[in-house]
Formats: sequence, structure tokens, C-alpha cells
Amino acid sequence: WCRIRTIETQRMKIFITGLAGFLGSHLAHRLLENGHEVMGIDLVHPNSAWRLADIRGKLEYIWASAEDCEGLIPHCDAIVHCSAVTDVGLSSRSPRYATHVNVDHTAHLMETAYRHGKRVIIISTHSVYGRPMKPDSVMTEDTVCQPSNFYGASKYAEELLAMSYARQHGLPVTALRMTLMYGPKEREGALVSMFIKRCLNGEPIMLDGGGEQTRPLLYVTDALNAIELALGDNRTYGEVYNVASDEEVQIKTIAGKAMAFANSYGVYPLCEVTLPRAGEEGRINVSTDKIEALGFRATVDFETGFQEVAESLWHAKMMEH
Repeated sequence: WCRIRTIETQRMKIFITGLAGFLGSHLAHRLLENGHEVMGIDLVHPNSAWRLADIRGKLEYIWASAEDCEGLIPHCDAIVHCSAVTDVGLSSRSPRYATHVNVDHTAHLMETAYRHGKRVIIISTHSVYGRPMKPDSVMTEDTVCQPSNFYGASKYAEELLAMSYARQHGLPVTALRMTLMYGPKEREGALVSMFIKRCLNGEPIMLDGGGEQTRPLLYVTDALNAIELALGDNRTYGEVYNVASDEEVQIKTIAGKAMAFANSYGVYPLCEVTLPRAGEEGRINVSTDKIEALGFRATVDFETGFQEVAESLWHAKMMEH
């Protein structure tokens, strides 16, 4: 309530990197609904930016990378940096590429933001923490970060770089460490959607290590609420926040729900247990006390969020036929 009222009192022009992606496109829709102007960049060609099809004429879309933002930043009020290599597997196969996108692009963006004195929100990840020291460990923003895979390492380097501009130059930067986000229009390979799609197609689900890992999933609308809160509250300047729901869900539970959903439509997929992935983080449990003190609280429970995603994917599948 108050977080949305705060941002609505000041209309802004928001620059989004990764505009055509999952989070960037949802954010564009939300900001436009709240009366803000939106501009952004993405390497996806505008004609292929399917997530933005219904609002394409309402925003300024630049086909470019974060390295090409030099002449664009002066025309915005704030920046939300969503673009990144987010696939853990791709980061492991191509760590230099992940570093180039997640760190080098951020360095260029931050230097440009500094020259023009712009507000910056960095979308970070719980993967910066790595494996917990103990199974029952709760990660706070003060927990020492020891990333256990290249994705987490590159995102932590990005976060450190951005926050250095806050500490050294006083730039208004905020980093939001999002847990595993999900929702309609997820990227190909995203956990929740991938399980549902495979099940609806009658393909087996692969459970790395048996799916015992747990994640505090975060529905995309709750992620948007956290971004809006950060944009509208200057107490977040120079700070890092965990953003998560208070529900821990095992990977095998997600798989089970995906199989049950497919069963309800007469599709009966199988489930196969595979070896754990290298760099697997196991149980992730983060504290959200810090951001909750500012008024944030995740509102979408997993049961509701899962059903939203599953129904949207079933509808899309029916439209294909």
C-alpha cells in the first residue's frame, strides 16, 4: 500500500536493461500501469520481443546492449538493471561470457550512471551466498558471500562493483538479492515453467540429486513490489536487501505438482533422478527482515503462483493447436 503510493507521487522515466526479458517485461507493464514512462534496451530484436507485444507502442525500445547506453542514460530518472546471463548451466559452460555480460556490461552502465548522477537498482541473486555453512543456516545481508558456481560469482562481482559506486561516489545504488523468481512468461529453462512444460509434453522430469534442494520461491509480482519500494524510498540508497517469500519449497515438490497438473489433463510423465549438478547450492534460506522493516512482504503463496503459471502454459499449448 504505502510503497506503491510513494512511487505514484513522483512520476518517473525508468530505464530498464533486459527490457524484453522475464523480469524486465513484467516491470515495464507495471510501471506503465502506474503512469511512469519506460525506456530500455535489449539484444532481442524488437520484432521478437513477444513479452512486450501488447505495450510495444507505449515505450521506447532500443535494440542494443548495456554497453551501448551512453546516449540514453541522460534522458531517464532511474535505472533498473535486469539484464544478465541468468542460466546457471550456461554460466558454468561459458564463465568468460557470463563475466563479460554480468560484470563488464555493469561496469560500463555504472560509469555512465555515475557521470549523469542517476539512481540505480541492481537485480542481484541469492546465489551470491553459495552453499550454507550449516543446513539450518539463515542468510542475512551480512552473511559472508562464497558463491559456489560461476553464475553466483559473476553476480556477486557485479553487485560489488555497483555498490562501490555508492560507497566511493555516493551514487544512489540499491542491490536486491532476489531468490528464485517465477511467473507467467518465464524464460525457456526456468525451473517452474520447465517442469510444467515437460510434463504437459509427456517428457520426463530430471531431478538433480533427487530434488531434495529447497528454494524460497518469489512470484514475479512480489519482485516488482520490491523494485517499486526501492525506487520510491531513499532509505534504500547504498543498501543490499534479500527479497524472498517466506515459503521454502523442495524441488521435488515442484516436480510433483507439475506431474499432478499434467495428470489432470490426461498426460502422465515420468520422473528420473540424476546426479547433483556441480556447484549445486542445496538448501537456501534467506532472511527478509531488513526489507520487511521498510514495508515489504511477499503476498503470493506458492499454491496460487504455481496455478497461475501452469494455467498460462496450458492455455498457450492449446493455442498452438
